Amino acid sequence: MFKIDGLNFLYSPVLESSYIVHAFLTRAGGVSKPPFDSLNFDGRGGDAAENIEANRMIAAKAFNSPINEVTTVNQVHGNTVLVLREKGGQRQDADAVVTNIEGAPIGVLTADCLPILLFDPVKKAIGAVHAGWKGTVLGVTIKAVEAMAGNFGSDPKDIRAALGPFIGPCCYPVKEDVAEEFRKGWKALNIPGSVQSVILQEDGDYWLNIGRANMQQLLKAGVQDSNIATERHCTSCSSSLFFSYRKSGGNTGRQLSFIMLKCTRKETCGHDHGHDHDHGHGH
Repeated sequence: MFKIDGLNFLYSPVLESSYIVHAFLTRAGGVSKPPFDSLNFDGRGGDAAENIEANRMIAAKAFNSPINEVTTVNQVHGNTVLVLREKGGQRQDADAVVTNIEGAPIGVLTADCLPILLFDPVKKAIGAVHAGWKGTVLGVTIKAVEAMAGNFGSDPKDIRAALGPFIGPCCYPVKEDVAEEFRKGWKALNIPGSVQSVILQEDGDYWLNIGRANMQQLLKAGVQDSNIATERHCTSCSSSLFFSYRKSGGNTGRQLSFIMLKCTRKETCGHDHGHDHDHGHGH
């Protein structure tokens, strides 16, 4: 856990690079009131738009980057990937976004679902994935890697992947219908190994490990195991630090996980940002 200007955030060493700035933000350090307290980035629950905008500006100042302009998607629990080719534009229905545009932060909003940040240091391309159980069954993470390869020429072996905080199998019971969806999904995706490592069964109950499921998808897509890192925080166990949809009963905010290619040329972005901070981790 790191801290900048009162914001607590997680950072992944696997994404360490002078080319990018990234973070998995927590729920602390913003202006939103309960139940969205306090660094909420999503208005679906009824938080005031001015609060969300203020939170975006707080993050932008802390990271010296235009996080207030972050491109997110209308997360619909599918496997569609938005390929961002220019800054701005309307939000679209998708569950992942990839780009090679400098100075254009991309991100996903979560409150139990798994955020994944992707970086190809060779082709200078990035991605952000929102993986709920439905998107996972549909292979959204595989689709994101394929989109980076197809649009930017990324070799999956070069891609680095950081998995952020998500609800762990300790707190994620699911029913037989979800277990069956995973059995069908793993067969359709042709993922090696048994789905039993993803759906843990104890005394007739099922417990979902969504992190392990998406690690398997990254490996299936060709990402090297040594280039994958997983954050071990469970959002439900640590609901004072992270928004948790299940723990809160559904009335909660969303934390932002973002990644951005830094500007290497002023004419590309028109302003300076994304410089390293004193802690020296290249955020």
